[in-house]
Amino acid sequence: MPLFLFTAIDVLHQLGLVKDVQQPSEAAVPSTSSLLPQGVRLTVSGVVLTSDAHIESPIIQVLPSSLGHQFTVLVGLYSYKINNAFLFSIRNKSRLQFGVQLLPRKVVVFTGGKHSIYFDYSVHNEKWHSFAIDIRGKTVSIFAECGKKRYSREVLSEVETFDLDALFTLGRMNSHSVSFEGVILLVMKTAYLIKLQEKFMQYTDVDTDP
Repeated sequence: MPLFLFTAIDVLHQLGLVKDVQQPSEAAVPSTSSLLPQGVRLTVSGVVLTSDAHIESPIIQVLPSSLGHQFTVLVGLYSYKINNAFLFSIRNKSRLQFGVQLLPRKVVVFTGGKHSIYFDYSVHNEKWHSFAIDIRGKTVSIFAECGKKRYSREVLSEVETFDLDALFTLGRMNSHSVSFEGVILLVMKTAYLIKLQEKFMQYTDVDTDP
């Protein structure tokens, strides 16, 4: 059987939210470059965001320009507070190119322009949630509960290619909007990885979790 090397983009690592970054302490004064951003804590479960967290970075430092129109967002989260915050957003100035919003009873995926897709899936119920948002051209799908729940919607046009000067914001739509409060794990898989996985599963002829 051939060996496939599966890799993915750990968004939190790309944003510098990693274990070797020191957390603020009154006993020591490390350099500012080694400190976590305000409102951020690291735990075994993931990255904890509070209401005053603001994590933003140029898109080119987070995601590859070759991401294209086919990719999957793998999410693990535990919400501490019910609100309308974004899980993350990708913006060029005031224009939203892509984003995921967590409403009280729905997950909304924004695919650029004024296009948005609403899915009947709630993450604000004091439970840990793991789900995947899959972008395949004009089809947007969400997989939850290890594939037991699946929703798909069609959009009018494909997801825009992200501008090189766009910004990636974690836990908010922008600096003025409400913040997600809770624990986050976030990974993105590129089309190349997705195709490798499809070929692998065709070869082994078994089903996979999302």
